[in-house]
Amino acid sequence: MQASIASLRLAGFSQSGPVNLSDLDLDLKLTVPWQADRILFEVDRATWGAVRLDAKGEAVPAPGGGMRLTGDWRLDDVDLAVLARDLPGVVTMPEGEAAQWLGAEPVSDGELQAAGRFDLLLPQPEGAGMPEILPGLSGTGRVAGLRFAPPRKLPEVSADADISLADGVLRISGLEAGADGGVLLGEASLDYVKDSRGVFTFVADCRDMPVASLLRPYAAGAARIVEGTAGGKLVGGGILGEKAEVLNSLRIDGDMLLTDGVLHGNDLLAGVSKYLGVRQDLKEIRYRKLLHHLHVADGRYHLSDLDLKGHDTDWQGGGSIGFAGDIDMDLAVKLPADFTPDLGDMTQFVDVLRGDDGRIRLDLHLSGEAARPKVKLKVDMASDSVKEQVNKSIRGFLDKLKGK
Repeated sequence: MQASIASLRLAGFSQSGPVNLSDLDLDLKLTVPWQADRILFEVDRATWGAVRLDAKGEAVPAPGGGMRLTGDWRLDDVDLAVLARDLPGVVTMPEGEAAQWLGAEPVSDGELQAAGRFDLLLPQPEGAGMPEILPGLSGTGRVAGLRFAPPRKLPEVSADADISLADGVLRISGLEAGADGGVLLGEASLDYVKDSRGVFTFVADCRDMPVASLLRPYAAGAARIVEGTAGGKLVGGGILGEKAEVLNSLRIDGDMLLTDGVLHGNDLLAGVSKYLGVRQDLKEIRYRKLLHHLHVADGRYHLSDLDLKGHDTDWQGGGSIGFAGDIDMDLAVKLPADFTPDLGDMTQFVDVLRGDDGRIRLDLHLSGEAARPKVKLKVDMASDSVKEQVNKSIRGFLDKLKGK
């Protein structure tokens, strides 16, 4: 035997904390089974911003006071554009760039369907946040037709993905996103239990992605000098927050292949201008492919095994560029076969640097400010190969003097 003791409607309910329920509109049915120490409840309709929730479960007294709520929940056809518009009003948002971005209503389309279980203590302890609330929620869902404009004037992104929530960790799988003609496949996770700011991880497979789309959010300077299309697999993670927090915690490893692009090196290679004479155009490096391994850590972008095959020049090397704007890099460039650089007093010996393919190789070290670094030319006249070429040149000169 059981009795229905109440059917009520709550509106304008308020609770402090990470979730502000001031916009909650709730239709609730309560039932007490005969001689039972629990209350059954059923939410026929709960409206909270753009969220429409159905739920069913039971409430029992919790040790130490309050009630423990357990049961099932379901979200149907949540309009993500409306949710993004309402989110700053119902959730305590971070200040700064993130809040400004959400305030600009970036989401234009998309639907969310999800269902799962809850096991929550009410009221939540004083000061409770995401690390305390999320472990009590679990479920699975699907985001379809999401379209949003990321911050910092990036191209619009469309995405579909499966989502799940368990043990306080939100996981995204089967992600397929498109932007600027490129495709991004992968998975990701967001963990508020490890850190209340949110710890994120990701595995991404980029295909035909414009380089600027990948670089512009956190390396706008690099995005201005690199054109091309990128592909590769990346693994990484970090901590959410303001830009500085993200950059200092960001970790990425992977191999990237850039194709059919240009490195605008007029500023980057200004230090070699005096060697190029009439071929100042060589500072605009037109490449067919640029392959390198990347490692991002401690606020620096490390490159290794760099191999650029260009229309005019070929480059190899490695080093690092700091997100703060400094550079430390060693590069070797092979110049066009029909070009001789102006090396000042060393020009008379420049042909000893020419390889069997007729091309001169120069070794460079870049340091200082990445936007306009100092460039040091490294010519090792004591190397065995150079010594051999010098000896050949001297013998040839002596032979000419002898009339041979």
